[in-house]
Amino acid sequence: MKQQTICALPKTSRGFTLVELVIVVTIVLVLSALALPSFNQWYQNAAYRDTARNIMSELRQAKSQAIEKNVAQQVQFEAESYGSSDVGSAITNTTKLDLASQVTISPTINIQFTPMGIASTGTGTTATIYILDSSGKQRFSVQVEPTGRISVEGPL
Repeated sequence: MKQQTICALPKTSRGFTLVELVIVVTIVLVLSALALPSFNQWYQNAAYRDTARNIMSELRQAKSQAIEKNVAQQVQFEAESYGSSDVGSAITNTTKLDLASQVTISPTINIQFTPMGIASTGTGTTATIYILDSSGKQRFSVQVEPTGRISVEGPL
């Protein structure tokens, strides 16, 4: 007859002790406390980044419509809203920016796109829209080159 061997673990290796558990929990809490400020900064930057991407999207759409319709398009930005229309027409479809309370844009600016996709602000230079936090510090910027190139810069 075969004899079965039962492997019994020593009493000391059957689980975690309370001291080991307390040490692991303490390490996890310390690491979480170190990561929290970085997470808060990332979360705030996400609101600024989202605003910059929305602005860039609106500008690209206006540029595409100018080329597609063969009619110049304009986009006007104010502190809390933007609107677009054919050049020479009143801006009829104004969109309220859904900004977080700490986000504002500056300055008020009017950007026009020709049917060839070229941008104009009336100054002949690159137009820059700044995304600011509640203290007025610049976080992101959206740049529109006279050639029609649109880019987002940041975080700054």
